[in-house]
Amino acid sequence: MKFREIISFELHYRKNRPATYIYFFILLGISILALSSKAVTLFGAGQLVKANSPVLIAKMMSALSLVFVFITSAVMGVSILRDFEHKIAGLLYITPIRKWQYLLGRFTGSFITLILIFSAVIIGMSLTEFIPTRHSTHLLTFNFNTYLYPFLFIVLPNLLFTATLFFMAGALSRSMLFVYVQGIALFLIYSILDESVFELMGNKTLAALLDPMALHTLLIESEYWSVAQQNQQMISLNGLLGLNRLIWLSITVILWIVAFKKFKFELIGKKVVFFKKKTSKAKASKKTSKPTPRILTPVLRITPDGLIKNMSQIIRQSFFYAKMVLKEIPFRVIMVGALVFLIIASLNIGGSYANVKTYPLTYMVLEAFGRLSIFFMTIIIFYAGELIWKERSIHFDVIYDALPTKTYVNLLGKMLGMIWVFVGILAFLVLIGIIIQGSYQYHQYEVPLYLQVLSTQTLFFVVWYTVLAFFLQVVINHKFLAYLVTFLVFVTILLMDFIGLEHGLFKYGQASLGRYSDMNGFTPVSSGFVPYSVYWFSLTVMLTITAALLYTRGKETTLKHRLTIARQRFGKPLLYSGLASAVIFLCSGFYIYYNTQVLNDFQSKKAQDLKRVKYEKQLKQFEEIPQPKITDVSLKIDLYPSQRRYITKGQYQLKNLGKQPITEIHVQHNRMLDPQAKLTRVTFGKAATLKKSFEQLHYSIYTLQQPLKPQEQITMDFVTEFTSKGFVEKPSELYETVLANGTFMDNSHFPTFGYNPDLELDAASARKKHGLPAKQNTFDHHDPKAHQHGIMGDDAYKINLEVEISTEADQIAIAPGYLQKQWKQGNRVHFHYKMDQPIENFYSIVSARYQVLRDSVMIEDQGKPKKVDLAIYYDAKHQYNLESMMRSMKHSLQYGSKYFSPYQYRQLRIMEFPRYAGFAQAFANTVPFSEGIGFVLDQRNAVDIAYKVTAHEVGHQWWGHQVMAAHVEGAGMVLESLAQYTSIMVMKNHLPAEQLHKYMEFEHHRYFRGRTQLREKETPLSEASIDPNYLQYGKGAVNLFALQHYVGEDNVNRALRNFIQQTNTKTQGEITHYATTQELIKCIRQQTPDSLQAFVTDLFEKIILFDNKTTQAKATKQGNEYVVELTVNAQKYEVDKEGQEQTIKINDWVDVGVYGQTKEGKEKLLYLKKHKITSPTTKLRLKVNQRPTKAGIDPLNILMDKNVENNVLNID
Repeated sequence: MKFREIISFELHYRKNRPATYIYFFILLGISILALSSKAVTLFGAGQLVKANSPVLIAKMMSALSLVFVFITSAVMGVSILRDFEHKIAGLLYITPIRKWQYLLGRFTGSFITLILIFSAVIIGMSLTEFIPTRHSTHLLTFNFNTYLYPFLFIVLPNLLFTATLFFMAGALSRSMLFVYVQGIALFLIYSILDESVFELMGNKTLAALLDPMALHTLLIESEYWSVAQQNQQMISLNGLLGLNRLIWLSITVILWIVAFKKFKFELIGKKVVFFKKKTSKAKASKKTSKPTPRILTPVLRITPDGLIKNMSQIIRQSFFYAKMVLKEIPFRVIMVGALVFLIIASLNIGGSYANVKTYPLTYMVLEAFGRLSIFFMTIIIFYAGELIWKERSIHFDVIYDALPTKTYVNLLGKMLGMIWVFVGILAFLVLIGIIIQGSYQYHQYEVPLYLQVLSTQTLFFVVWYTVLAFFLQVVINHKFLAYLVTFLVFVTILLMDFIGLEHGLFKYGQASLGRYSDMNGFTPVSSGFVPYSVYWFSLTVMLTITAALLYTRGKETTLKHRLTIARQRFGKPLLYSGLASAVIFLCSGFYIYYNTQVLNDFQSKKAQDLKRVKYEKQLKQFEEIPQPKITDVSLKIDLYPSQRRYITKGQYQLKNLGKQPITEIHVQHNRMLDPQAKLTRVTFGKAATLKKSFEQLHYSIYTLQQPLKPQEQITMDFVTEFTSKGFVEKPSELYETVLANGTFMDNSHFPTFGYNPDLELDAASARKKHGLPAKQNTFDHHDPKAHQHGIMGDDAYKINLEVEISTEADQIAIAPGYLQKQWKQGNRVHFHYKMDQPIENFYSIVSARYQVLRDSVMIEDQGKPKKVDLAIYYDAKHQYNLESMMRSMKHSLQYGSKYFSPYQYRQLRIMEFPRYAGFAQAFANTVPFSEGIGFVLDQRNAVDIAYKVTAHEVGHQWWGHQVMAAHVEGAGMVLESLAQYTSIMVMKNHLPAEQLHKYMEFEHHRYFRGRTQLREKETPLSEASIDPNYLQYGKGAVNLFALQHYVGEDNVNRALRNFIQQTNTKTQGEITHYATTQELIKCIRQQTPDSLQAFVTDLFEKIILFDNKTTQAKATKQGNEYVVELTVNAQKYEVDKEGQEQTIKINDWVDVGVYGQTKEGKEKLLYLKKHKITSPTTKLRLKVNQRPTKAGIDPLNILMDKNVENNVLNID
């Protein structure tokens, strides 16, 4: 048999195998679905990054070659093994065939088949561009090279490597089990060594090179690519991608050489030994004298029929199969992988905020355990097949199936064996969790919480998926095809939201306790856990009954035969069990439906979008109708936290501040998407009638019998109620706001006036789909009329606020204002707050069981000392960062009062609220603060982020409460960027320099990562809206820090002081205009020398990027000095309105620095001076009086540099 004949035979064999076509069409369908559905957003597609961008296609192809590595395993792993299974190996080995012909022929035939199967990826993705329903705005012009390039340089090398790996495993081990282990190991390694692991180790280049599938290589290479680059460029083979491909092709060749040398034409399989080890003759003799190991099968004691006896057999079999699984090599490989994963995950328990980790609280550890689901799924998929096919794989099925045991005994014994395995794993996880916590010197172990979560939510999850996997194996009755189908079913369940099936009734196994908070426990959504558990358990019983009916016993395995046997097995016990399960399933499903659809109005994403469309189409006509302004707000709020409800009786004082009489008042309850919140009563101080009500849109129009004349006032009394009924499917914002401990609500819970553009549909593509015009989120900052509209809305300018709150006796309720009175009445406590000056129409109500830390600080107020009372209301468990937060409050108030303007209030309070929301928010003298971003951060060896976030929120007492931005372009810079600047300056003056530098690295990274996933075109900072965090927070922080670095902190602060004086012109109920970046930049320019005016333009009015690099650094000693010679490269780019980067001439002052070391071995700057850089390459000669260690351009990363890692070089 010749080489060509072997290839031809292999291709002919594959051509006649149904699995070949099944694999092809599965990949074809997945490829079409992946690129034409919302799943494409997982890879970075958005409003501006097109669904067929070259980078996105490359990432998706790489991911598919990884995810479907099981197809590669099934095709390549059996090429040699098949000869042994069909008993023809002996015949082949005596034919005149050379080893290279045999191995390479088998491999080539199978590999060609594999390429043809995976060609479905390129075909499927290409076809998506011609689907009629796809909108052209989502796509670039069709270019076949976009698909061909990644297929040739990503997919084919990936297939070659994995094909060689599996082929080698099968040829040398002659064990399909060994092939499985390799496939599992490869898949799990990807779950362990993801990008974040290497990022924690600080070596992304290593991550890019060590990735055999090149997925991380693509992510790292395109990490900072702009939208235009992603849409236009393919990742070049000249960089890390080419090196990665070369490395793994070399490894593939090495694997082939090893396989060729180790493979022998022998029928008796020998253990492959890669490293020879000497063995004494005595030991060898002892080894050869060992008896042949017996085949392990369950020992069945044949006893008379009966439920108790059958249950006894089930339990005995389950223990046997559990022990068998625990001893299996694949299982141990998976568990070792899971353990390694947990060790790595423990490095970042609970995630991080600005690269600062949280303490390893028990619920954080449990959330890390939740990431083990991929390992659990792997065990379930693999061992469901192994256990169902166990007896058949060892040819014991004829005897085993003939034993007088019930079919359901055999099936349940295997299922229960799997469940025992998971019970052991979950018990072990409790110990692992405690060890992880202890390794951080954290000793507040909450064992009951471990047991509650792991023994319910996690255990139920694995039980339901175990039953589903066994069911599919039995029904499909083809081990490998069932593996693939099970995998696809599991993936489909995970992607239900993307295909429009958002309700939990359709998501197999969904039953969640929700997020956990130390303050409030599990989210209110956990009340649906028991009904959902009953629902899914009843379904799993039906699946188990069906599997028992179709379970294969004997050699006749056709579906027709199995259906005939099923009718014989379907006796009364199974009938009654099935009927009972079906009744429970239907009843629990109806109960869930009643709670989520009747008591609570579940709305899918599509339904919510349609409601927003309806809102705009019906009510947009009222947008320009003048409405009165709120001047006074008086609220009486009765909170019932344990019942999760409230009743608010409120009164607004309204005033016509326009020039025309008002005849209609349009009342909007903004909780349009929260049906449980109701506006139950509205009355006016003057006669008014309800003209029209849009009930679904919570919008009512009242006609005044006597028009409201200019400057005339009217009162409006109202009642709002929220009552929690049953449980919801998808918690709304309001649903997780009113809580047993930690209620946090704001003024959006109360009625507003007129049409609200914030309730419109936002996404440009969705608007176009529904026939809506493009939305203008903010107005042109050059439009003077727009300056009269504030970013917080048009319902009021400033208001007088008075709030009375009653709550449960063990709680403290807080609102903006000064406490006038506190009293107890029955089992409730009342708080009366009142502001002594007008504030923004932006206020909060908070209630929880608090401990209180109090202090005070003296500030300057027009040259006189002023005492400000400080308080932090916190949960008793969270005392970690209170001192840091209190210091920050003091330092921030002192800094702002000294350099900007006096702090306007006599108090400042921080209140902790549950981590269901992860932000802090500044109201007048009141700052609600999530437990997740300050109170539980582990800052023992990290940047003091609690200090920084506190300083940012205190900064808003100026930027948001003394100066309010107009609803125009640039509002984000006025409010958020200036608050960022305030916090950074406070850090600069009070924290170590290295902490500030690390934090600025985070903001630098935030900007460049953010601009890769734009929904709208990037604007200069002066035009930043309130939404894009990467711009107003990231770039705002970096550029304002750069401004003070060049211009001087005092000059910037003087500019901001002038800005406040010019724009803080509001009076009671009236306003001249709101602040804009035009005025801010004008103030900055007044304090900036002429030589740096262009620099101000670059920072705020253009999109300017740098690419600075040091290419050479060396030093020579001359007398008592060292002469440092540097060669630096500097490129400057301007991004135009279309997102295109254009190289422009550099003519800028840039820092050049030289580092040395202190006596203690710490790094210090020996030289830092600005040099005028006017050409792409510059040579510099510097002198320092101490031995230098490294040097470079822009060493402090002041400029917006695309790659800061090459700015500094070690000195030769």
